[in-house]
Amino acid sequence: MTDEHEISRDLVRQFPRKYSRIAPVLMDLAFDHMLARYWDEYHGDTLEAFTQRAYEELAQTRERPEKLSKMIPVMRQQNWLQAYESRAGLNDAIMGVGRRFSKPELFVGADKVVKQMDTDIEIWIPTLKSLFGPCIHN
Repeated sequence: MTDEHEISRDLVRQFPRKYSRIAPVLMDLAFDHMLARYWDEYHGDTLEAFTQRAYEELAQTRERPEKLSKMIPVMRQQNWLQAYESRAGLNDAIMGVGRRFSKPELFVGADKVVKQMDTDIEIWIPTLKSLFGPCIHN
């Protein structure tokens, strides 16, 4: 989902001020979590089958950034894409992204804030399904 969509902007504004700088990143991660959690409602393949195919395609893509090339084996070994399905996987992703930021301290406590916003995010699931479901369902 685009950061420019009204739903995203509304949800980003609901983050505490302390997290306003990283709120769009946290929303992207939270939407990835929700997509993985409700995967069967969006796609005909299982999440496991989809993620394995995604890892294969990434590995076979010749032109890609060097950083991505180094990350693919770790992504696959730790199954990052499927890990988004669980709260622990989402929290790991939040902390992992935080470590790559110039100010990782901005992410301290962000996992708890995202969890508190679950209900706000879940309220939008039917709208998201109507907007994007036809585009991504296989």
